[in-house]
Amino acid sequence: MCSLSRTRNHSTMNGTASTVDQNIIVDDTPGPSPVELESRNALAPVKDSGAFDYIILDCPPSLGIVMTSALVATDSVLIPMHAEFLAMDGLALITNSIERVRSSVNPNLELNGIVFTMVNLIAKLTQDVIGEVRNHFGDKVYETVIPRNVRVSEAPSMGTPVVFLDPRSKGAEAYKAFAWEFMAKNPTRGFAAPLAA
Repeated sequence: MCSLSRTRNHSTMNGTASTVDQNIIVDDTPGPSPVELESRNALAPVKDSGAFDYIILDCPPSLGIVMTSALVATDSVLIPMHAEFLAMDGLALITNSIERVRSSVNPNLELNGIVFTMVNLIAKLTQDVIGEVRNHFGDKVYETVIPRNVRVSEAPSMGTPVVFLDPRSKGAEAYKAFAWEFMAKNPTRGFAAPLAA
């Protein structure tokens, strides 16, 4: 058994084994930390400027200080998720974190949606996970899924987004479709629906 707890002045770790739900930083001091407030304050002028339709904070898949700071600073959360059963544990953890931050320091925080990535479209397990998440989260789950695709996997090592590396690949086409779906669900002053061909 492993537990990790940290307050602003003390950190301890005990045990030998670990699972995803035991690697959560627990901060039992009320209110946001100075680091979390700093991220909110740094982002506020950018948000208030109106210069951007969307501001996306890409966070690592952990529930540490980076994620918590982003939750304190943002209005909504988009969760990319693998269509695997273990990812459902992570989904439960992040939705609990969203609720914790909403109830303590950011009442405007909401779940924007869940998008499935690296999807193996022919696996029964994949369909089961997608169905389970859709049953629980309803219209918060985006219709577009991003398939497992070699070009999507290669793009980061080449330092190029897949939509530029291979715009006609299935992965690039899926990301473009997702972008349109995202904008349709989250319209801004600059949104225009794509023209039908």
